[in-house]
Amino acid sequence: MFLHAITLILWLMAKPNFFIFKNTPFLALAQISGLWAATAVSLNFVLAARLGVVNKFLGGLDKAYLLHAQTGKIAFFYMLFHLLLLLIDALPSTKLALSYIIPFIDIAYDMGKIALSLFTLLLVLTLIIKLPYHIWRKTHQLMVLP
Repeated sequence: MFLHAITLILWLMAKPNFFIFKNTPFLALAQISGLWAATAVSLNFVLAARLGVVNKFLGGLDKAYLLHAQTGKIAFFYMLFHLLLLLIDALPSTKLALSYIIPFIDIAYDMGKIALSLFTLLLVLTLIIKLPYHIWRKTHQLMVLP
């Protein structure tokens, strides 16, 4: 929560004015949720690093891994929420809304679609499908790609 608050404050400080909430509230919320997703993913890299100081602060490696799992789920929720808010903000322009979903319209959006699709696939492999540990570990290590 602390990291999310800092991220929000920095985002607000980067805005020339606060009219973004009045003029484009869904876009503002989409930007915030995207930043919160990036913050949660970054925190997950720290939690996965098995740093002694982090584990000691959290009360052990087992608690760090539990927080890692929860933070990953939260990050994925923010990613999905980011896309949903972008889609809502784009309406009634169906062309812009479709550019967030259909490939090969805009390279920047395509990178986001690829990353979200890869995250979704890897999370399904990690959380839903029960794989042998040595395979699960390899798929989990691929999380760095998206």
